[in-house]
Amino acid sequence: MSDRLIYVSPAIFKDKTLPIPGLKNYLELQKLFPIHVGIKDRTGTLVTPFKQTVVNPLPTYDDTFKLSYTECAMLRVAELEQIHKNTGKPFKLLYSGGIDSSCILAAFIEYFGADKTSKILEICCSKESIYENPWMWDRYIAKHNFKLSSSHAHTDMWNDNVIMLMGECNDQLTVASMIKISWERFAGKENAFQYVDESLLRHYLNSETNIINELVLTNIIKVLKAAPFRLDNMFMIIWWLTMALVWDSISLRALAGTNRTNFPVNYFDHGLPQFYNTSNFQQWSFHYIKNFNEDVILDYKSPSKDMIIKLLDLPEYANKTKSNSFPRLQSMIPYGLMIDNQLNVHRNIEDFLQFAEPNNSFV
Repeated sequence: MSDRLIYVSPAIFKDKTLPIPGLKNYLELQKLFPIHVGIKDRTGTLVTPFKQTVVNPLPTYDDTFKLSYTECAMLRVAELEQIHKNTGKPFKLLYSGGIDSSCILAAFIEYFGADKTSKILEICCSKESIYENPWMWDRYIAKHNFKLSSSHAHTDMWNDNVIMLMGECNDQLTVASMIKISWERFAGKENAFQYVDESLLRHYLNSETNIINELVLTNIIKVLKAAPFRLDNMFMIIWWLTMALVWDSISLRALAGTNRTNFPVNYFDHGLPQFYNTSNFQQWSFHYIKNFNEDVILDYKSPSKDMIIKLLDLPEYANKTKSNSFPRLQSMIPYGLMIDNQLNVHRNIEDFLQFAEPNNSFV
């Protein structure tokens, strides 16, 4: 029975509204995040205006965790290998040539070797993917004759006979683009490493251009207090709010950008097992952020880049910067508005009413 939502896209509410209690305040908090990744609190602190359930619970912080980023990646490939063996399904990588998807391909090549990887993993890409990472293309993808498909048709590719892989969630692990954008929006580059107490946070979130009301500020502070360690500056604050409030939606949003109306209920087990959506990667991120320093934010995604360079011997990749290939590809795709717990994709705004939660933290 479909009685709760696992994914919400608030984008429709930019132009339309519904009589849902707390919706206006919910959308105030949503300003901190991309419009297609609706808030869903993994700390259990906030109740949203929609009846929702968490698909990927927040791991309990483990102070003894010691794995490196590369070790997390290798363990993830081993887990995915078991799914491949159990189901007989090949892999399809949504490959942009960017850091996130290149890192996945590097992990597979390190684990299986290039020849075997080319036999079990299809590259779904575009010409922009080649331009973005010509070294990977020349030395691995073309050289080893990988099977190719066009990413421009990816909305129709979500069949049950492949294991889909994509780079979602790596941005959030490594304090990447969302953090930079959020900081510059609310505080400015010059205050990047300033200690942020509750008073200063209120100041940043109540500037002339970003007024957030008292109820929403109180909700933000409640979530911050649920963090497993002290959050010293705005980068750490935005990182935690992202991990706590939108990680689950980020891991699921690709399903709303397909043409399917529903998916098998076990689809996340062997259809879309997000590569970076693991407890190990999140534990690694906890420790990476806890030991925060200027290098973390000034060197864009250095753990991922270092892994690619080392495993594939691509020294040219050291100067790789972000290229927004994902928005270019998806700009014309009509997103579903919500996905329920039976993995039905809803595209009618009125369907929100059947999942309304009147007793929520935004009333």
